[in-house]
Amino acid sequence: MGPDRECVNEETLTLLSDAFVANNYDLKWLIRTIAATRMYQRAPNNAAEGFAKCEPIRLRSDQIYASLCQTLGVTSLPLRPSEGRRSPYEMQRMDAGREEFSRIFGFDPSTPRDELTGSIPEALFMMNSTLLTRVIATPDNSNLITRISTNVLAEEDIVSELYLSSLGREPGDGELKIAMEHLKTSPSLREGLEDLLWALLNSPEFFTRR
Repeated sequence: MGPDRECVNEETLTLLSDAFVANNYDLKWLIRTIAATRMYQRAPNNAAEGFAKCEPIRLRSDQIYASLCQTLGVTSLPLRPSEGRRSPYEMQRMDAGREEFSRIFGFDPSTPRDELTGSIPEALFMMNSTLLTRVIATPDNSNLITRISTNVLAEEDIVSELYLSSLGREPGDGELKIAMEHLKTSPSLREGLEDLLWALLNSPEFFTRR
């Protein structure tokens, strides 16, 4: 398979597929056949073509929702603001936000992988949702920013922790510089960190698996 998951040797794949069908879809036969080939038994060379790149894949709606919950340190995203009374029906639906999220971010499984792109409603939800801004700004001990800023003193380290928590990597030099400049001009450190986390959650990188 190539980097885009395309077949790089169609003739071999066709022969193997036809033989697999002829052997009544016997997986043991398939594994033995592949393992017995000279190609499989060859020692790997030092070339890294097979690992040259990994094609980014857009996450499914349930994966995006799970990533948001994990990053923000919550078990679910509330559908409505916490102010006011909830109906008995809403109380029973403790994770109603997941249904709303799936409705907005849902996708057709038959859509080719390279055609999976974000939509305008998805972008508007992430940018304007009071649901997200409310969870980001909640000043309790479970809040991501609260936890990090309580245990980490240096502002650069706090920025790095936000990148690690949301994107799974350290910020680059340019990214760190931009983040630090923003923190200096923010009314408070807390507000600056909330802005930064909001930006990371809205970045294309957050929605892709690499």
